[in-house]
Amino acid sequence: KESRLSHWICWIVAVTALFFLGFIIGWFAKPSHTKTETHEDFSKNLKEFLDEMQTNQIREHLRKFTRLPHLAGTEQNLKYA
Repeated sequence: KESRLSHWICWIVAVTALFFLGFIIGWFAKPSHTKTETHEDFSKNLKEFLDEMQTNQIREHLRKFTRLPHLAGTEQNLKYA
């Protein structure tokens, strides 16, 4: 009975060690020189987004989507998608 318990413990330790080994290999295998978005890029994108947000466009889109009732999965929903 004790042999069975030690056998299971060895398997659990081995599987856990392999999991962490795979995680560490995956962590260091990814490229580390990925381009991160700078503050200037973020500010520029935010400004472009906010410039496109105009009340008349929002009003027009809301009217378009609420003109006819449309439930998910219906033909009207497909038409407005």
